[in-house]
Amino acid sequence: MTTEIERIRILEEKILNLIEFAKKIKEENKRLKEIIKSLEEEKEEYKNKKEKLKLMEAEMARLKEEREEVRERIENLIKQIEMIGV
Repeated sequence: MTTEIERIRILEEKILNLIEFAKKIKEENKRLKEIIKSLEEEKEEYKNKKEKLKLMEAEMARLKEEREEVRERIENLIKQIEMIGV
């Protein structure tokens, strides 16, 4: 049979264990919050890069169209020159 003092000692150990567990959980929570912050920053960077890539793709498409138009104009000029025999 356990005495009152033994029961208090057991309770004290359980409370101390609980306090240690709470400290570990608090530290883990802090670490996870830092990871989340870092991932959110990384996500924002990728979002910005994605937007820049979309703009670059649009610019590339515009330049390809412009190049094709220039090519067609040059071909037409060459044909006209050939027609006059120069």
